[in-house]
Amino acid sequence: MIDYCQTEGKHSYILIDVGKTFREQVLRWFSLYKIPRVDSIILTHEHADAVLGLDDIRAIQPHSPTNNIDPTPIYLTRYAMYKY
Repeated sequence: MIDYCQTEGKHSYILIDVGKTFREQVLRWFSLYKIPRVDSIILTHEHADAVLGLDDIRAIQPHSPTNNIDPTPIYLTRYAMYKY
């Protein structure tokens, strides 16, 4: 996790890889370090240790009944995108 703080004090939270233990990591560390959301995700490769927790991202993301929130950007290589 990268906590990027811009000059005006706004924090952006960038997650690198979302492995199969992501849910447990959220429960253990996000409240401890006061991480309210994930603003973007970088996937370094297509293996299970990097992508199997993607489904659990929804639990920590803001949501709206009118669906007016932008999707979370996910960055990955073309190879990883089309591997499976």
